[in-house]
Amino acid sequence: MGKTIAWTVHDVRGAEITKGKTELDGVGGFDFTFKVPDNANLGSAQVELRLEASSLPNAVHYHSLSFEEFRRPEFEVNAQTTSGPHIVGDHAVATVSATYYAGGGLPNADVNWNRARQPRSLHAAEPRGVRVRSRHVPSVRQPHARR
Repeated sequence: MGKTIAWTVHDVRGAEITKGKTELDGVGGFDFTFKVPDNANLGSAQVELRLEASSLPNAVHYHSLSFEEFRRPEFEVNAQTTSGPHIVGDHAVATVSATYYAGGGLPNADVNWNRARQPRSLHAAEPRGVRVRSRHVPSVRQPHARR
């Protein structure tokens, strides 16, 4: 196609991180890579993509992304339930434990529970197209412990 995309990456504060250019391929696609500096400001970032030498009035696009760093969690939460099946309207027993990775439990930790009910489907791989569909099957998310 002979067209060029100029790209510029800005961090959460609007500071320019890096920029470059890349050529469109035969079907109008492109790709590029860039290195995020070790001292980049964390948070929302933006990539500006501009089609060079274009007669189009809006030949620019902005794509959002996020600069984040990995932090090892301080503690782990485990939950076990009694063996199923668990039926809506019945009860189930769950045992929850929270421990620091360095050892020891989290004394007096608050626990927030989240319970959600979502439809689930089972699609059999039978040639006759058998399909079984449930109305509501509950799902339980793992609790979050707060220190």
